[in-house]
Amino acid sequence: MRGGSPPRKRRAWAVAFDIASYALLAGFLAYLLFRDTGGPKKGSPAPAVWLQPLDSSTGQIVPPQKLERPLLIKVFASWCGACRRSVWLDDLADLDDRSNLDQLSVSVDDDLKDARRAQAEWPIKSPVLFDRDQMFSQKYGIKVLPTYLLIDTTGHITRVTTGLPGPLDYKAWLDAQ
Repeated sequence: MRGGSPPRKRRAWAVAFDIASYALLAGFLAYLLFRDTGGPKKGSPAPAVWLQPLDSSTGQIVPPQKLERPLLIKVFASWCGACRRSVWLDDLADLDDRSNLDQLSVSVDDDLKDARRAQAEWPIKSPVLFDRDQMFSQKYGIKVLPTYLLIDTTGHITRVTTGLPGPLDYKAWLDAQ
């Protein structure tokens, strides 16, 4: 034998600790993969909610009773860094001629002034509505920001994207009919 002494056997507690560590890591990864990140269930009817536009004009029901084109709703808050980084998606019509979407944004800020400031400072081109009493957030189960909701012309939710959207989300929105 080279190098002197034979390899030491691992103690039973060290092996048990390793197994427990791997099990804990696997459980945490499964949690991240399968957790509920909020938003309504795909295929469910979109609940109607009365929201106030930021310009203080008459409120409106979202989604409207009749949709002629699919509607993409972005739920955001002024304090949300990911919301600000995803703001370039707010005007899909400028980015791609294939876009067949109507769009609007819903601010879940606590204060109307914060929502107005975000609209002024960020390049948000879609209409912005204010969720004053958090009824929209409650009815739609919003837990993560930003959340994007794609509603088809029949008023059903066809896609829910939480967090920063990726290329597949963008493609799905453009392909919406």
